[in-house]
Amino acid sequence: MVGGGVTFGPHPRSYEKKVNKKVRNLALRSALSAKVAAGNVLVLDYDGIETPKTKVIVNLVNKVDAKQKQLFVVGDLIKDYNLYLSARNLENAVILQPNEIGVYWLLKQEKVILTKEALAVVEEVLG
Repeated sequence: MVGGGVTFGPHPRSYEKKVNKKVRNLALRSALSAKVAAGNVLVLDYDGIETPKTKVIVNLVNKVDAKQKQLFVVGDLIKDYNLYLSARNLENAVILQPNEIGVYWLLKQEKVILTKEALAVVEEVLG
């Protein structure tokens, strides 16, 4: 090669570890049951928010004493779109769908706030 080259140069490599599905589900069940045992899981029973207002979600967060970090899990993003729009503006809030929940997010957040539809999906997958 003109200008030379590196004989055994660096090769990109993935350091990702594979975790079995059963072990992943067990960890998710364990983290969720720890949150339930600590009383940090709240299930919302509501018919939806008419207009996307952050003030409504701030009042809800203040009532449940979750001022630090919240994890909102919405069941159907189309039905709960106003909830999504209202909660995404909060500084310490994370909004996920039930298929996106991970152990990392459960352990990192202080309170977990689920809608009824999301609870049904989580129970179906982990039950």
